[in-house]
Amino acid sequence: MNSLLRKIPVLVFVLWLTGAITAQVAGGLDGLNTRWGGNNFIVGTVFWPSGKRVDTRMGLRLRSLTRSDILSNTDDSGRFIFSHLPAGYYEIIIEGDKEFETVTQAVEILNSRESVPQSYAMSIRLVDKMKPAVKSTVVNIENVGVPKRAIEFYGKASDLAKAGDHRAAIGQLELAIIECPKFMNAFNEMGVQYLRLNELEKADAALQSALKIRPDAFEPMMNRGIALFRLNRHAEAEQVLLAALKIKASAVARYYLGRSLIKLGRNDEAEKELIIAVEIGADEFKEAHRLLAVIYLDRGDRQKVVEQLETYLRLVPLAPDAGELRQVIQQNKTPGSPTPTPDTKPSSEFKLQFVSSSAKRQAKA
Repeated sequence: MNSLLRKIPVLVFVLWLTGAITAQVAGGLDGLNTRWGGNNFIVGTVFWPSGKRVDTRMGLRLRSLTRSDILSNTDDSGRFIFSHLPAGYYEIIIEGDKEFETVTQAVEILNSRESVPQSYAMSIRLVDKMKPAVKSTVVNIENVGVPKRAIEFYGKASDLAKAGDHRAAIGQLELAIIECPKFMNAFNEMGVQYLRLNELEKADAALQSALKIRPDAFEPMMNRGIALFRLNRHAEAEQVLLAALKIKASAVARYYLGRSLIKLGRNDEAEKELIIAVEIGADEFKEAHRLLAVIYLDRGDRQKVVEQLETYLRLVPLAPDAGELRQVIQQNKTPGSPTPTPDTKPSSEFKLQFVSSSAKRQAKA
């Protein structure tokens, strides 16, 4: 089972203009205004299987758990943007045809309308149509001894989850658990589906049930750590994610551990975890570079601020606030210019959202 949580990019360090933010990005691409009442963006680029950016308009679908789908398309360079998005779980879907498979990529927005705007970047790579092949039977050792009927319910749940019907998937998982109360994978998958529905307490309960059956199971342990992070129970999240990392190396666990440590005001430790996440996760954790930029900005390390923001812009060149980020880079490259702090406003008239320890000290003061 591929964890949903590998797909979930989240921004913590954000720069935004004091005036109204529009969906106009570099290159003249106008974003589609969903009119759903939020202030967040999903920005993406579609690539051919070869890795080259698509050079034609391509249809895509924005799916929400609580609203009707929105149909849109890329521009002729494969770029797209959806604006005015509230907190929630979303999927970008490109329907397959005779040449390509259907591709679905998920993103979760945690930011409420009352918070500062955030942009969520994604790259979607098309996959060539698979040729029909003879199916082989793959046995999951963790499912050995699970009744056939429970496995069938679990399989139906997996299909429903892929189709975006997470509530129905949970119903099938409940039937699987009735058939086999010790079905650890079913409890873990139920926790993931509740996470997708943003029902965090139920997710935590399901993942704890999985861990009661097998206390050393990596996936439910890591998923519970992420659930605890989202519940703002960061001290508990730290302990659970550390336990998961003793079982298995994981860039995802390192990334969320780093985020929890930032929330706990332990930036030096967070820095180490985020650097490891970036090293072993390659370009999967783009937003880690913005988190690291926050840490270095708080520390007054101009050179590293520049390095992290330049890396981020290389990975996400179409970020809606790319212009502002470049101004911060230039400001930190200019000798003699003041280093931005939580209580100083840069001359370019955009604000800085800090989640670092010094910001917390300023807030308490």
